[in-house]
Amino acid sequence: MRRLVLIVGSGAIVASVGVALGQVIQWRRDGVWTEIPFSVLWVAFGGSAPPDPLLMGRGAETPVTWFLGLPVSLVLFLFGAVLAWIGGTRMGQRYSRF
Repeated sequence: MRRLVLIVGSGAIVASVGVALGQVIQWRRDGVWTEIPFSVLWVAFGGSAPPDPLLMGRGAETPVTWFLGLPVSLVLFLFGAVLAWIGGTRMGQRYSRF
C-alpha cells in the first residue's frame, strides 16, 4: 500500500512540473502569464464552485477560498510531496519492532 501511495505522490509531483512547464511555454508564446487557480481543477473533478468573496462582503475570504485560489502547480506539488513522504517512510523496514 505504501508503494502505491509513493507512486501516486511521485505522479502528482511530475504532474505539477508538467503544469508549470505548460504555463511557461504558454507565457513564452503569448507574453502574458496565465495563472491557473486550483479552483479550476477542483470544479473539473466535480467539486462545487467556490463562493465569490466580493459578493459576500469584506473579510469573507475563508481558508477554503484562499486554498482554492492557489496555483494548481503548487497544490499538486505539495500534495504529491506529502504523499511521497508518507509512502516512502519506513519503506524498507518491513519487520521492524517499532
